Amino acid sequence: MREVVLAGPGSPVTFAGDGVGGVLAILANPRRVAVALDEAGHVDVRRRVLTAPVTTALVLGLCLFTGQGYPSVLARLWPLLGAFNPAIWMWATVSASALSQARARLPVAVMRRLFEGLAGAVLVEVAGLRVFGLVVTAVDGTVVDLADTAQIRERYATPSGGRFPQARVVTLVVCGTRRVLGAVLDSCALSEQALWDDVPDRTGNGTGELIVLL
Repeated sequence: MREVVLAGPGSPVTFAGDGVGGVLAILANPRRVAVALDEAGHVDVRRRVLTAPVTTALVLGLCLFTGQGYPSVLARLWPLLGAFNPAIWMWATVSASALSQARARLPVAVMRRLFEGLAGAVLVEVAGLRVFGLVVTAVDGTVVDLADTAQIRERYATPSGGRFPQARVVTLVVCGTRRVLGAVLDSCALSEQALWDDVPDRTGNGTGELIVLL
């Protein structure tokens, strides 16, 4: 199922074993992470086992295996992180608290740069990707609950009758592969239509080569 969601039906992408290593190789190989860190201007100021590249890979793991908790994600990914920090084999798996602190040190710009780099990569050509030579895409929107803190409540609205502040995410998705080409996030007080104009096209080809289904 994870293979289909990431690459689309009929895709040549395959994952070995339980798929974790293959997913990381696509989303966060060391070269892509290094480029994202450089573009975000982030440099580790201390030598830690949870370096910025390791933390970036783990944050992506938390997204991929959402709901499983820090300890479970750490257990899954720790043996695979040697490419991000060769010294990782010398250390036992870190605690959930240590990862939480490392995650707080990682600038948001790093994840944004990593996403933009992946979204701009070459499209995988599969059956149904194009119609009349144009890539078929769709706009999709959803809302997500956020932590109920004063700082977040000031930035993001709470729906009428809702318990938590919410963010609205609008994405531009390739229909043939479910690949996200661009995304924008803001308060749920803004409509999908209002956010759509800010969704970037990361194909590098311009919207002239896309069919957008609203």
